[in-house]
Amino acid sequence: SDGALPSNVGGGYNLRVILRRVFDFMEQYKMDLDIMKLIELHARDLKPLFKDIGESLGEINEVIETERKRYASTKETALSIASQIIAKREPLTDQRLKTLYESNGITPDFLNSVAESKGIRLEIPDEAYNSIIKGEFAGRAKEKKRFPMKTEGLPKTEKLYYGANAYTSESKVLATYGEFVVLDRTPFYPEGGGQESDTGMIGDVKVKEVQSVEGVIVHIMEHAVDFKKGSTVRCLVDPERRIRLVAHHTATHLVSAAARSVLGKHAWQEGAHKGPNKAHIDVSHYEKLSDEQIKAIEDMANSYITHGMKVSVEELDRKDAEGRFGFSIYQGHGVPASRLRIVQVRDLNGRLIDAEACGGLHLAGMESSVGLIKIVNCSRIHDGINRIEFVAGPASQEYINHLGASIDEISKLAGIDRDKLSTGLASRLEELKLYKERFEKAESALSRSIAAELGSSKEKKVIKQMEYNRAMLRKIATMFIELYKDKAVALHNAENYIIVLAGPDSKISASEFAVEVAKSEKGDFRGGGSKRMAEGRLVRP
Repeated sequence: SDGALPSNVGGGYNLRVILRRVFDFMEQYKMDLDIMKLIELHARDLKPLFKDIGESLGEINEVIETERKRYASTKETALSIASQIIAKREPLTDQRLKTLYESNGITPDFLNSVAESKGIRLEIPDEAYNSIIKGEFAGRAKEKKRFPMKTEGLPKTEKLYYGANAYTSESKVLATYGEFVVLDRTPFYPEGGGQESDTGMIGDVKVKEVQSVEGVIVHIMEHAVDFKKGSTVRCLVDPERRIRLVAHHTATHLVSAAARSVLGKHAWQEGAHKGPNKAHIDVSHYEKLSDEQIKAIEDMANSYITHGMKVSVEELDRKDAEGRFGFSIYQGHGVPASRLRIVQVRDLNGRLIDAEACGGLHLAGMESSVGLIKIVNCSRIHDGINRIEFVAGPASQEYINHLGASIDEISKLAGIDRDKLSTGLASRLEELKLYKERFEKAESALSRSIAAELGSSKEKKVIKQMEYNRAMLRKIATMFIELYKDKAVALHNAENYIIVLAGPDSKISASEFAVEVAKSEKGDFRGGGSKRMAEGRLVRP
């Protein structure tokens, strides 16, 4: 499996369209087709070329069944929306198609199929299909940073950051432009592969950011510099930030390997970010990750560390790398080059945990610095992609310390011993639930009593200012109408909130009554309503 899954984004859109057309054909022509049997036959024929192809058949079956259920559950709703659009002949602008796609999962292809079933021809812009394939509707496009400094004609920068303990250098200034500096060689790692850049000092000026432009590394300084071309400057990388970034990058490989182990070979890395305080990895999976799966991934990633691991880096020809490790080296869907920098993670017995083509920095020889990996959040960022956020290295220690301090603070506030906090809080929550129920009963009794008193007069229209909040005014008004169906009530408070209800037998329009009350208060009614109910604000001059 190469990690491709049916989705509403990029190439996954093509897979979804193909699979749903198969479902439609089977339904339309009443075909009793065993899709998995066909896939098994294809896998058998292709096995001489792809020896491991049969290992993913179970995952493929799960994906197809999940997609079949998902399509069936959404088809009816989508069909109703699409039919309304077609009936009203709404113009299908790019923005309208984008809204339908992102909010309702209605693709241009689905709209076309509904229209054709009704004998209607739709004009859908080709750009709509292109936007989906590129992932632009999901906002995945990332603009490249541009610099006012021209780097054409400058030699490629020598990369010192891959060396052991590469934190300092004496480098020659090749060019400057305001706050932008290019050196002949640098220990500063530029932003790339999802890893944030190093920071530090060049001379006595702070380096804020580092970027690579076609092999020329540009240092972005805190302010404009007066370095002379050809002069030598001293570079110093911030070691604390470097170790944080490298710990998160190495941990990313472990979380990626753990995700494939727990979820299946299809769980490819679709993106990642490694910062000094937190990192995340985007993993392809056809469902939202469960709490059990998240815990299993975290436990697996940490087991690699506790049982011992070794990180190594090797440069290989592309064919050699693909032959030894397969196409899974292209996690993140990087573009293959003729020579690849392969980062390997193995256990102490030499068993391969992960191998990826990667240009980032890793803890080779300092593996223990990864420390503990703690998953802090997991969310489904869009169809088919789950984002796993985690901390490792110094950041995980800080997270745990902060968690411990928070637990201590909660323990003090609740007056419960730290070791008994879980059961103690559960008991307190039960108490609060009981108090809430009692309060709601008392509030209902009070609103009924007030409503009965308000309606005791012979007036058909009751107007009253009361010092209650919105929720209580609504309860009183609702109770009033339950008791007096032939009357109308208008309640407002000092914040100028007003609620008006008219009983079904009152023959009074609530919206007209609201305007009438506003005029009596020498103001205007700003809000909305109907014959039975009006709600809004009294606006006084």
